[in-house]
Amino acid sequence: MTRAKDRLSITWRLVCRVCQLAYSTLMRWRNRLRRGKPILLVPGPRKKDALERRTLDDQIARLDPGTHRTHGSGALYAQVKDAISRREFQAMVNETREQTNHALRAAWTHVEWLYGGVAWAMDDAYLGRAADGRKVYAHNGCDLAARYLVEHFTGFAITGDSVAESLSRTFDRDGLPLILKRDNGANLNENTIERLLAEKWVISLNNPPYCSRYNGGIERMNRELKKYLRAEVGTRRPSFERWSDYVAWGAEMLNHKAREVLGGKTPCECFHDPSRRISFTLRERYAIFNDVARMVAGIYRRLEDKTERGRRTAYRLAVETWLKKEKLIVVTKGVKVLPNFPAEVSH
Repeated sequence: MTRAKDRLSITWRLVCRVCQLAYSTLMRWRNRLRRGKPILLVPGPRKKDALERRTLDDQIARLDPGTHRTHGSGALYAQVKDAISRREFQAMVNETREQTNHALRAAWTHVEWLYGGVAWAMDDAYLGRAADGRKVYAHNGCDLAARYLVEHFTGFAITGDSVAESLSRTFDRDGLPLILKRDNGANLNENTIERLLAEKWVISLNNPPYCSRYNGGIERMNRELKKYLRAEVGTRRPSFERWSDYVAWGAEMLNHKAREVLGGKTPCECFHDPSRRISFTLRERYAIFNDVARMVAGIYRRLEDKTERGRRTAYRLAVETWLKKEKLIVVTKGVKVLPNFPAEVSH
């Protein structure tokens, strides 16, 4: 296989594809040859099944599932390796991990935004490298109810000043949302943005720490845009100007893509349909800010966490309570619609 690879000047992955051999298997064989070991190892004796499986299941269930792998599984296997094969052990870990993830997904809440103009979300996304080798990023903002990308621009760095400038232009062109969702990135929370939102009476709503799914709407739009860009760009490194064109074309494509969740309409149709949008006057925004502030005080008094994190949690709960009370959102957990908070907690 090595001689064939050298003669034809092809990659190992192509060799594996022609030979219908897994790439990982070929790399494992080559490593064994380099270490002077036989390519195919003789299986050792069967493990003695003297292990209580129920006890092992309990031990695996107590491990931290982590984001990408189960922490502590290696140390646990070292304790039981004489009684169970690694393959069987890993199968048990994977099964427990899947059950845990399924339970976590069932516990997640889903928010359905009923009207456009109520909430926008913004986020940044890494796109790739330009022709000069520098990294290119995109800043995107979308209306959560209409799935409409209201703003987008590219840059080698997304600064707070550039975000504030883009938001100001978008506010003048498309109107003001009541709520702007964002993550805790420093560039999305700079003073220039804070002053703009305060001036326009727009409620800022930040994610809980390390919980990107709280802002899942814009995360999903970023994934769709990057999928389109991967298909268009591939492994090439376009110029920065070309990257900007690709982002603009991708946003236009997404805004005019019919979506089942929108009843077969496009985001552009829904965003510009007056019957699907709500706007708020300055007087109404002032009253809403006061309502939310009273709710925050009531919820915060009942929380055990009196830190800044607890105050932010109370703020998110207050905004969600107000939105449900005004029937602007529907919040579900699994298939169950969640009720509003009790009046004594909400106010």
